[in-house]
Formats: sequence, C-alpha cells, structure tokens
Amino acid sequence: MEIPIKGPVLQDTNLFRFKLNQRLEDVSRLFAESKEKLQKRSRKTTLKGGPSKSAAALVASGFKSESEFDTETAMGLYERAVELDPSCTEALLRYSKAMSDLTLEPGTSPAEAQRLVTLAVETAEQALAQEPLSARAHLALAINLARLALYSNNQTKVDLVRRVREGAQRAIELNADEDLAYHLLGRWNNEMASLNVIIKVAINLFYGGLEAGSHAEAKKLFEKCLSLNPSRMVHHVEMGRTHLKLGEIDEACRELTLAMSMDLEDINALHEKYDGQEMLSSLLRGDRSIKTGWRDVPPKWLVENRRIEREKKASKA
Repeated sequence: MEIPIKGPVLQDTNLFRFKLNQRLEDVSRLFAESKEKLQKRSRKTTLKGGPSKSAAALVASGFKSESEFDTETAMGLYERAVELDPSCTEALLRYSKAMSDLTLEPGTSPAEAQRLVTLAVETAEQALAQEPLSARAHLALAINLARLALYSNNQTKVDLVRRVREGAQRAIELNADEDLAYHLLGRWNNEMASLNVIIKVAINLFYGGLEAGSHAEAKKLFEKCLSLNPSRMVHHVEMGRTHLKLGEIDEACRELTLAMSMDLEDINALHEKYDGQEMLSSLLRGDRSIKTGWRDVPPKWLVENRRIEREKKASKA
C-alpha cells in the first residue's frame, strides 16, 4: 500500500491523548457534518455492479482510481467498501488514505483539510484497533498524524511529531521491508535537521524538546527505501532532496533526473513530481541556492500534469 505524503512531518503522551480527545469532542459536530458531506460525494460515484459489488472489488476499483489521480472517486469506492464490510482492514486503510489525500486537491480550505485529516486519523485508528500488529496500520496512522500536525497548534504539533516517529519505527519493527516507513523516518530526519536554532531552543524551552534529526541519517534511510523499492518515484525525489541538503550536487541531479522519467502512483507522487522538477530545473540552470523545502503546487500545473500522466498510463495499457 502506497502512502507517500506531502508536507512536513513534525511518543505518545497522556497529555496529548487528553488534549486530542477533548478537541475531538469539541468539534465532533463539525466532523459529523464533514462525514455527511463525504457520504454525499460518494453516493454520486457511479459504481459498476451496484450494491452487489464486493468490498474487495470496490477496493480494487478504488485503487485503480487512485492510480488515475481521481482521489474523490477512490474515496467514494472505499467508503462503500467499508459500509459493506466494516471489518475489512484494507478498506479502512485505503479510505483513510483517500480522505487524507483529498487535502492535496486544489481549492481545499484549511478548515476542510483539517476535518478530512482528523477523520482519516480516526479511520486509521479503527484499522489499527482491528489489527494491532499491522505495520501498514501503524504507518497509516503515523502519516495522517503528520498531516494533522500541519493544522495544529505548537504544543500539539510537537506531540504529533513524537508520535509520527514512534509510528514509523513500530511499523519497521513489525515489517522490516516496509519501504514507506523508512521513507517517513527519512523525511522526519530531514525536517528535524532543518529546524533553525531559534526554533529548536523554543521547542526545548516550552514544549519538552524533540529528538534530533540528521540529513546523513535521512540519506541512509532513503538508501534503504531504494534497496527495497527502487521503482517508487517518491523515494528518488526525496533522496535527491537529501543530496541537496548535504551539498551533493551531482548525486542530486542524477536522482532527480531519474525520478522525472518514472511512473507515478497517485496524487502524492504528482505533488512530488512538481518538487523534483523545480529542484532539477534549478540545478540545470546552475543555481546553487536551491529551495529544498516543499512547494505549493500551482493548480494549473496539477490539472495539466494529471492529464499528461493519465494519457501516459492509457498509452501503456
């Protein structure tokens, strides 16, 4: 299951659980409204075979829609699968991912994105409750917590960052071949290593501190990703980004060039393509002051490249 992510990834404590539970109670009405809205969307989705279609078949159709960068249709299919079989962990995990991925669509407001990601967290927690030894469930929850951090206050953000790292590490403990868990840890290390001194001091003073990150450690983690799954484009983009952070220009150019020639999995990979393309363009111009953080993808670029990638996939079918 691919769950590449877009955006920064910022130990689970009793204080955090209390705050999160309290917050969820306070905005439960808003989440219920959001869920109703999502259900209305999914009812608009046309499904071949209608209600008789099995949960497994719906999940397979949803996966195909994701690969065609149609996240909204995929989410509707996964929701139907969950309705048919609430015990299907695969359906829950994919439904959680699709809700989270909808935040990457142009025009999604911060408020709706926060609601979507919170619902995605709840769904991943449901999957984890059903299969507590599932590496993918731990990873899905960690990724959604990373996205939730984007819409949280500073204290919650710090607590979430700890949980993200723990979740990725637990996923690796359960499945040492889970390439996306190493990917998440690699991004975690790059993010922590990129914090400036003032922010680090403030975190230590006011929020209890965080584990240190390292670009060198991130490089090792992305090397592991590539050894496990060399065909996953997002690994190459993040390895290229890490080379840039380490000042390894030739290596960065090589990885990013390779990444731009590879097939894309879903909308996350489409966003990564934009980052990789921008970094590579800067390198080819001879720019050595390259932005290595994540960029906002222009909506027009996303629409055009979604069309291009769909045509490429169709031509190979």
